[in-house]
Amino acid sequence: MRPLRFLIASSLALMLLASSIARALNADEAFLAASDAYKNGDIETLNAKLPLLDDYELLPYVQYWRLSLQLDTAHPQEIRDFLKSVDGTLVADRMRAKWLRYLADQGDWREFLAVSADLSTWDTELICDSLQARIALGEGDALREARDLWFTGEAQPESCLPLFDALYQQDQLQADAVWARFRLALNAGNAHVAKAILKYLPEAQQVSSRTIDAISRRPQKYLQKLSTPLNDRGQTELALYALYKTARAWPDVAADTLDKIQEQLSEEDRNYAWGQVAMAAAWQHHPEAHSWFEKADLHRLGDTQLEWRVRAALRGGDWADIVGCIEAMSPPTRAEARWRYWKARALEISGQQPQANALLASLSNEYTFYGQLAAENLGNTMGTAPQTYRPDA
Repeated sequence: MRPLRFLIASSLALMLLASSIARALNADEAFLAASDAYKNGDIETLNAKLPLLDDYELLPYVQYWRLSLQLDTAHPQEIRDFLKSVDGTLVADRMRAKWLRYLADQGDWREFLAVSADLSTWDTELICDSLQARIALGEGDALREARDLWFTGEAQPESCLPLFDALYQQDQLQADAVWARFRLALNAGNAHVAKAILKYLPEAQQVSSRTIDAISRRPQKYLQKLSTPLNDRGQTELALYALYKTARAWPDVAADTLDKIQEQLSEEDRNYAWGQVAMAAAWQHHPEAHSWFEKADLHRLGDTQLEWRVRAALRGGDWADIVGCIEAMSPPTRAEARWRYWKARALEISGQQPQANALLASLSNEYTFYGQLAAENLGNTMGTAPQTYRPDA
């Protein structure tokens, strides 16, 4: 009898295991089907799969998909209840962001601000929506904050455009700000952004979109036909763009042209132009890159230009210039491990050992590539990173 009982018990256990596996497989298939339904906007199929996923670990995602497809018909309280049930999770933040975009499209600014109070992950689109909401509800400071979003070479989301229009209409977007972004956009390779913002310039200052396209294609040809003197800001900006584009392929040509026209440039533009030409040359390890950088006041160069000036100085062994360039960087940039290390090495080679050791000692406590180099410089043995974090259950 005992063998029979054992066989019956074993058979029942195997049947339960098989049943459990089958249910798990069915749930997996239902989840994948729900995922496909969400991507295809098929709410009926998605609703049909929900009852099969009651105990499924990824059920909140399916509920998020369903609500996302029904934002225009779902009751706000249903969304609030779901957010409360998954509070503190990634899916909650995604649901909140999705709902906020819907509320912004509807112009429901009061509800938008109430919901956004708990959002942990912001992007530029939602930041602009938030500023629109605050402006709509009478917060005057919000428009001034929007001005900071203007200064980028990248295309900004459509939700930012009403803010820029408002800045322009209220005379808070002057021509200098437009030219500044024009330059940023061209240097970032976003000619379409540069052309789009021309509308914010007075008509007399606008430049031809076709000319921008022509320079993008054949910058050296534009420089060959460059008419001087440069009479206005538009001609100057186009010349600077052509110099930079030319330098990326023919740095010597760009440097020769800049030598001829530099007296027509303001001190600021002249420093900027030499920084750009030298930076493009440094990318190519051109032997004259560092000498061209020296034609610019290092205190007038931006962080990216200064970084490449340091690299050119490293190749040329100009340790004094390395220290000066790193000290001229903005605080966040010069605080990076690589620049602290190279400043220390430059100080060391220049005979300033105590100052170098102080930098190396601090850096050697950081488990990074340059921290390890600093430790090696001090004669310490490289080691593995200490375990500083243990995840809980």
